[in-house]
Amino acid sequence: MAEGTGNPGSKVRFADVDADRDADYLVVGDNGDVSLWRNNDVTTGGSWGPQVKYVSDLNSAGRVEFADIDGDKDADYLVVSPGGVVTAWRNDKVASVGGSGWHKLGMIADGVEMFSSERVTFADYDGDGDDDDYLVVSDAGKVRAWRNDGASPLQGGGWAWKSVGTIATGSTSEGEVQFADIDGDGADGYLAVVGHKAYAWRNHGTNAPGGGGWGPKTQIADPSQASASEKTMFAHIISCDGRADYILRDPTQNNKLTGWKNLAGFANRWDAAKKVAYGWPSVSTPRSTWPTSPATALTTT
Repeated sequence: MAEGTGNPGSKVRFADVDADRDADYLVVGDNGDVSLWRNNDVTTGGSWGPQVKYVSDLNSAGRVEFADIDGDKDADYLVVSPGGVVTAWRNDKVASVGGSGWHKLGMIADGVEMFSSERVTFADYDGDGDDDDYLVVSDAGKVRAWRNDGASPLQGGGWAWKSVGTIATGSTSEGEVQFADIDGDGADGYLAVVGHKAYAWRNHGTNAPGGGGWGPKTQIADPSQASASEKTMFAHIISCDGRADYILRDPTQNNKLTGWKNLAGFANRWDAAKKVAYGWPSVSTPRSTWPTSPATALTTT
């Protein structure tokens, strides 16, 4: 992703850290430290909370991700290392109690055979309500999956993963693969993003053995007012109705966010564009000069 005047896009994360069903805004700094702005009902006239230090002193080396691996509805802190090795810290109400709420689980996945063109991500392919399944996605959009079966005494206190094989065959021409629950049915759909245009396949049980496959390719979004610098993503930022909203993040404007509320799932109906957040400065900027709130409210652009 392009690097703008603020944090590079690779440092920005969206996750529900406090189990209130909307996505909060996180920025990953050096050594895996994380700054957090909580989403305090922005959609209903609330605001983003002040910047706080959410993760510190874990000294993690690897790519930081957030996913609810233990099913308690708040996102846990994961570090993905080369080869798909994953180390995890469980979130036990960290947003309320602070750093003492992090509990190290250790290595929960020892990696899989991967090509250099493949990446690890986490999504809810099986509709159990948690973004907890381990997926390996290729540049061509092929997806292999391992179902999260939770902590297992049989794994020596580690984590149990069940290989379910290939859940999507992919296509080299479809674009960047993302996963999001577009229709609020609890299961993430398969998305392909080409620029700002987004296509989606409804999840009917995926291509896993015994699954019901994927629905037909459907164009779900193509905003006319998007600029070339803005990056497309889907997150539960604007509403808490279970349907992921369409978000444009501008790395040249401190990762300013513009969003469209999802009104009808796969029907390509979106509310008017709204300014969701003004963006944040670089992690190298002295925190004494950081704004206390990235946006006072959700405002129509």
